[in-house]
Amino acid sequence: MDIIDEILGHAGRPRGTAAAVCVVALLVVSAGFAGGTIAQSSPTVGVADAQVDPGNTTEVTLTLNEAPEGVAGFDLRVALVEDSVATITDVQVDGGYGMTNTSVAADGSSAYGSGVDTDRNFEPGAQDVPLVTVTLEGVEDGTTAIDALDVHIDDDSGNDVEASVDPGTLTVGDGEQSTPAPTEGGTTTETTATATPSNGGGGGGGGGGGGQTGSDGASGETKVYDTDAGATVWFTDIQQAPSLAANVSGATGAGVAVEGVGIDLRFTTDRFRAEVTDPTASPPGETPPLEEATAYFTVEAYDLDWDSVDGANLTVRVEESAIPDGGVQLYHYTDGQWVALNTTATGNGTYTAPTDGFSPFAVGAPQNDTSTADGTATATPSDGTGTDSSTDTGPGTTEGPDDSTETDSGDGIGGTTIAALGGLLLVLLGVLVLRG
Repeated sequence: MDIIDEILGHAGRPRGTAAAVCVVALLVVSAGFAGGTIAQSSPTVGVADAQVDPGNTTEVTLTLNEAPEGVAGFDLRVALVEDSVATITDVQVDGGYGMTNTSVAADGSSAYGSGVDTDRNFEPGAQDVPLVTVTLEGVEDGTTAIDALDVHIDDDSGNDVEASVDPGTLTVGDGEQSTPAPTEGGTTTETTATATPSNGGGGGGGGGGGGQTGSDGASGETKVYDTDAGATVWFTDIQQAPSLAANVSGATGAGVAVEGVGIDLRFTTDRFRAEVTDPTASPPGETPPLEEATAYFTVEAYDLDWDSVDGANLTVRVEESAIPDGGVQLYHYTDGQWVALNTTATGNGTYTAPTDGFSPFAVGAPQNDTSTADGTATATPSDGTGTDSSTDTGPGTTEGPDDSTETDSGDGIGGTTIAALGGLLLVLLGVLVLRG
């Protein structure tokens, strides 16, 4: 029984005390099991907020909040979403990295930085790991989001660190921009387009970036950045609930290109962004496959309260060789099943469909029933007027059924693991009682 004594760490302690400790531990584990998971934090690249007056400069640092397995190296891009109010004049990698590389775009809208931790300064367990610091110069009154794109981080074992991004905000002057002045540069295309109010059933066209103004005075800006994983779409300068549409050119794969993302707003909201992934032949993450689907992609919205959304729509282009027999159907994975969206062919291999939320999507042939990895589910047409369970600060994804099996995805301790720990503690408690 020496092993049990060593595990419990109660050598020389009265048995009653040890048993009490075991009972308390069991209650803690049981409480965690009742909650489903024990929450754990996740790596996030945070961008600091800042304020500067026109003509002056300020510095903003990007940090990784935690590095459980250390940081061996990284590279990333920093971008100003509204680059008319400020420019990037310099970028420096933190001095803890022995090998570095930096560059700033000619128009000052973005910058690149990379570093290698040759001296092992950022070991496993490190907190608030500095990455790069950018120098920003104010141009005119207004605000701009400061985003991190194409973030690649390796830990000390050479594994990719899946880090989310928390963009910052730069306020120039009093933050009130008198005259919007979109400029061309970087990987974006600035154009002027008309935003026509709609009920969510329209296509995803209408401008790959720049100002969009409706007849009722509603207006907004869209800006698209091509990334290694697809595209990042920013919706900014939103006034009087416009219908916004962004042309997406960088999200392609598996014979499919995601060409448009449109959102109709009920009322004015703050800036928000959408992440669009390249279509692939395999479903994302734990999403079950859809029979006869040719491609899958995701659209996730950040900092968007779905209560402010009146409707959304997608436009995809399908290569002729990838069009299934019987035509093309878009599907949305929601409430634990694939749901067929009302898909309209608009010519030249393009198809549009309304959607009531953002989460995994699939492109496939029209069909009545779909067989999934979790069983058989019925794919039913949707007119885009259903409900959505997206949150107001995270990805606009929907949750599956309540009776789904709990799995450990690395973001927390799953129910199976907790149950095993609880069983072990019960056995130890029984041994202690018998010894008493």
